[in-house]
Amino acid sequence: MKTKAIALLRSATKSNQAINTQRKCIEDYSEKHNIKILKFYTENGVNGWSMEENRLTHIFSDINKNLDCPSILLVTSKDRISRNIKCLIDATADFETKGIKVISVKEEMKSESDDCKRISKMVSEMINEIEHRLRSQVIKAAKSKLAKIGCFPGGYIPFGYTTVSIKTKGSHKERKKLVIHREESEIVKNIFKLASLCSPLNKKEVLGISNQLNENGVNHREKPWTRKKVFNVINNPVYFGEYHWGVKKGANGTDNLPIIIWVQGIITKEPFIQIKNQLDKNSK
Repeated sequence: MKTKAIALLRSATKSNQAINTQRKCIEDYSEKHNIKILKFYTENGVNGWSMEENRLTHIFSDINKNLDCPSILLVTSKDRISRNIKCLIDATADFETKGIKVISVKEEMKSESDDCKRISKMVSEMINEIEHRLRSQVIKAAKSKLAKIGCFPGGYIPFGYTTVSIKTKGSHKERKKLVIHREESEIVKNIFKLASLCSPLNKKEVLGISNQLNENGVNHREKPWTRKKVFNVINNPVYFGEYHWGVKKGANGTDNLPIIIWVQGIITKEPFIQIKNQLDKNSK
């Protein structure tokens, strides 16, 4: 009789190729070890550091409802569950309480000793986390280099802008630059105009602006406006020509100094500062 199992496939970059490669690897392992896979759970575009409480809930829900319970969870590597060691250990323990053993088909332990298995597993998980952190540092350094030469380093494109490809001096690679999006920039101008008419400008008035935009059929990239989205527009210095990259809270709770990328502004700095200061004052 075949051993029953479920399998988890995860890719952080919405890569069908990565998902298919993981699936093939698990299917080959299952065939070799006489395992029947009851269901594949696919998380495409999910970051390995994301371990919100609801991320694995659907798997545990199926396990609780299904009388045909699996005894194994197959993954290609343990970091498919999480890249955070604590979260990985907690999730593995949760599966074990359900009688489900987590097997990494590429990292299967050969030792018969439980102590050796435990130590090997911890070392493997630590190496995975260290490697990921090193890759993250390399990526961050590359993005920082792009920002310093005025190129868009990637990530969320501010509403009101789009990107165009450019070539930089001394490089054959195409880079990205932020430029004004004609239709969206008119909406941004209207938001600041509506904000300037509010007296006083506070959270309630910001909500009113979002409601007015929605009532007029104006959307935020095919989605409704919310108070938070309007608030983000009013607080973003990109709209007077300064795109701030790399802003992050430091250990002391203060913002680290950003790299400023100069772009074409949608409004001038003076009204931006006046509106932002008024909102800051009335939002305390």
